Amino acid sequence: MSAQNDSLKASNQTLQSQIDKLVQRMNTLELAQQECCNNISSESIISNSQTISGNNQPRLEQNLPNPFNNNTIVRYYIPANTTNAQIVVTDISGHTLKSIH
Repeated sequence: MSAQNDSLKASNQTLQSQIDKLVQRMNTLELAQQECCNNISSESIISNSQTISGNNQPRLEQNLPNPFNNNTIVRYYIPANTTNAQIVVTDISGHTLKSIH
């Protein structure tokens, strides 16, 4: 019985060590993602989108992170020759939360 108990304790310690490492990695990734999102400005997003896309079509990309907690970033591209554009943010019920012209 004692040998089995010792074996279970050793397994438990190994699993706990793996959990601790995974939690540390998750925290590091979350921090890196948060820092990345905080450093992005609208101008750099538009500039990067123009460079990457190679086309001149307006576009609205998926929000990051998704799902989000308090903050999210929605990348978009509007061609320079556009004379009228609008982004409308709505809640799940369809109520307008914000309108950007």
